[in-house]
Amino acid sequence: MKNCVLITPLLALSSCAMFGGLSAEERDAVNSYRDRAGKYFNARLYERAIDQANSGLQLDPQNYDLHGRRAWSYLQLSISTSIRSDRDLLTAESIFSNIIDWRQDDDHDPRTLYGYAITLHNRARVTESQAAQLRDQPSPDSTSSARAEEVTNRSQAYDRQADIYFQKI
Repeated sequence: MKNCVLITPLLALSSCAMFGGLSAEERDAVNSYRDRAGKYFNARLYERAIDQANSGLQLDPQNYDLHGRRAWSYLQLSISTSIRSDRDLLTAESIFSNIIDWRQDDDHDPRTLYGYAITLHNRARVTESQAAQLRDQPSPDSTSSARAEEVTNRSQAYDRQADIYFQKI
């Protein structure tokens, strides 16, 4: 029984995960997922683009381009929908941040830096709006005023960070 527990997870791993490289078939599949993610993104079908990127990442978890397409799709989804926009924007921020951490800034695709800058800018607008709501409460107390100040400072920090990435482009 113990052998089954150890062997079963290995069956789901790609050759990349087990041996350190993709087979030709896996490379072709990753390229197909990447291409379809791009086509869905261009057609503004962001959820489908995310699904394709996720499928490709199952085969090649460190694929820079697939992570970038996924991050851009979440960013666009956050702009195009109001239902999940905050969650999608946070997801885009997390993915872009992880991608940025992988490489030196000079080694990034400029679209990645631009996407991260836009994401940070949008996060600043969201937190700015939250601060305004806290300040506009009918009877603000000292706690809500302090919270509004904290959120305003966070918004300004996002703007400063966004400016850094806009300048790097």
